[in-house]
Amino acid sequence: MSAKAVADKGAPGKAVAAGEVRDKPLLGRKSVLMGMLASGFVVANAARPSDAFAGTTKPSGIVAGVSASPLIWKPATAFAQGQQVISPDNNVVCANAAHTSSAAYATDVAKWTLSTTFGKTRTDTVWVDDMAGSNDDAKLTAALAYAAAQALPPVIRFSNRTYMLAVGGHTPFTGMKLWGPEGYNNPERGVAGNGTRLQLSMSGGWFVNSSAASTFTVSFGNLAFIGGSSASVITQNSGAGTMYCLMMHNISSSGLYSVLGTQASKLLITAATFDGGGWEINNCYSGAFHLGGSDNTLWPNGCLLDSATAYNTAGSAQGQYHLWCDYLDKTYIGPMYITCEGGWGGIKVSGPAYNSGSVNAGVVNVHGARIEGRNPGQPCDGANVRIEGGQTTLNDCWISYGMASPATMGHSPTDAGVIHQTAGRLIIHGGQHDRTGGMAETVPYLYSSGGSARVRDLSVASRGGIWAGLPRAKANGGSVSVDDTATAV
Repeated sequence: MSAKAVADKGAPGKAVAAGEVRDKPLLGRKSVLMGMLASGFVVANAARPSDAFAGTTKPSGIVAGVSASPLIWKPATAFAQGQQVISPDNNVVCANAAHTSSAAYATDVAKWTLSTTFGKTRTDTVWVDDMAGSNDDAKLTAALAYAAAQALPPVIRFSNRTYMLAVGGHTPFTGMKLWGPEGYNNPERGVAGNGTRLQLSMSGGWFVNSSAASTFTVSFGNLAFIGGSSASVITQNSGAGTMYCLMMHNISSSGLYSVLGTQASKLLITAATFDGGGWEINNCYSGAFHLGGSDNTLWPNGCLLDSATAYNTAGSAQGQYHLWCDYLDKTYIGPMYITCEGGWGGIKVSGPAYNSGSVNAGVVNVHGARIEGRNPGQPCDGANVRIEGGQTTLNDCWISYGMASPATMGHSPTDAGVIHQTAGRLIIHGGQHDRTGGMAETVPYLYSSGGSARVRDLSVASRGGIWAGLPRAKANGGSVSVDDTATAV
């Protein structure tokens, strides 16, 4: 049984466009239909004869519109308009024009439509693979156009294969949903599971948030993206509105320019949810996320975020941060695991001065994140975390292995602590800190050149060296308050 036939039996079903069908109890199952047609025996909805006529009455097949021959699509064969066959991809299809078939079914796919004989119409799903078009871009464009035209847009489904996508600049629309099959999906792990891969080769955003009004309830799920060193998943045009209630579930990538937003333009999100335990973002050529907006719940189940130093060099991304929260207000960020080796930083928060206005106060709450150089011997060159405004809370976060070569990060002022604060309000509660191997204890854990900071209940680890004293929090233009787990200098 094909993967599509299996999908057709399940709860989501499979339907593609206007006229798409769902299975009747028996004949809608294409694998059953194939066997019955091939054997020459087809009976559907046949009334049972009375016992009085048992042995004398032979029920006849009553499936109308199914041609007797040929039953299976063949090359170099004449087909009449309306003739129904089983296609090589195991669909029952109907010829929409008389023609002689080519050597490959894929060449003739536009001459066939899915049969309406078997089953009832379903409008909740459209499969990219079943849309007309000569390549993956054309099929996706057709699926998007069909879905956008519906009062209740269906889910656009990708199959378990690699899609080659070179066309960017698609405009997201309210209710748009793009999903792959369930299962862990990462292009670098090579594990059996979800094999949907979207190979992006455009320059710029695959989707571009360009509408001046807000776009509501867009969702992406169970998708893995492959770069495209110039490609991003979603970017934002100047003057565009926010993506309201954006949902992204189990997203992975490798080799993209960025995932959401670019260094030049943040993606605006409001009441967004990034969930699922399968997020893994690797090897971007610039900072992976540049986000603004408010009221979001991001990665409550975690996310692995890591790019090798070779991508930083190739993308001229020295000093950029994997996650930039830029006027991102009232937003929860869960237990991400961020590796910021070499010229990569982990998290940057920017926003207004503390207690300076009522709009976009830039409140970012980070819980349980691990933000580190790769290990004590492969540290971050500068500050793992940089706070340049807004309000930030770091709860129970592991922040370690930084400050190996701070001047090379190119920040102004130059990084002077593993956490460097230039403005805003910072609260650090709990968490752990370890030093880069061989680094003196005098290098501050926290350096505040502006704003205010409070440190409580900090612990140390000793892979980078045994501690003689406590982690240091230094105020030089800002103000710092510590308890007895850190030393103010």
